[in-house]
Amino acid sequence: MHSSKTVFEQIWDGDLPSFPIFKSDKHGIQVVLDIFPAQPGHMLVIPREPVDHIFDLEPHRYLQVFTVSQAAAQQIRDVLQPLRVMHIVSGYDIPHVHVHLLPSFRRGDTEANLLAGREGKRAKDEDLAAMQKRLVFPTGLAEELEMRMDRIVAQETGFSQDVAAQDLARRLRNQ
Repeated sequence: MHSSKTVFEQIWDGDLPSFPIFKSDKHGIQVVLDIFPAQPGHMLVIPREPVDHIFDLEPHRYLQVFTVSQAAAQQIRDVLQPLRVMHIVSGYDIPHVHVHLLPSFRRGDTEANLLAGREGKRAKDEDLAAMQKRLVFPTGLAEELEMRMDRIVAQETGFSQDVAAQDLARRLRNQ
């Protein structure tokens, strides 16, 4: 565990302002606009816990992050109509898993998008608020995502219980 809170923990705790697109307190996952966007509509998908490497997430958390990422990417596609939505997990700057979703409006703009985010130009709050209004998940989508994440947890729990039951049965047979 880190001695101080990551920027994403500070956002979760309300210590830093953010422009949320979706938030599930129940499942500990949120989507916010990047305040240093490479493109307008640049989103971050962030689990609550400060895990440094994406592949260190518990399997159900990994599935939840990518389920929410898929929905957020579709929201970008529906609202902003880019040619593509780039999906990037880098994680060098902040030791807290986060997925970047960047709209791409022309072929070959990957490098320009990546560099733009590194320049550190903070977007204006009024621009972020306007984009937030456009991209915020409708209630129906938010409810559907909550149900999908419930199913992911139930499947993981059921799988764990099945494995434990099989292990117990195997041990009893071998006695």
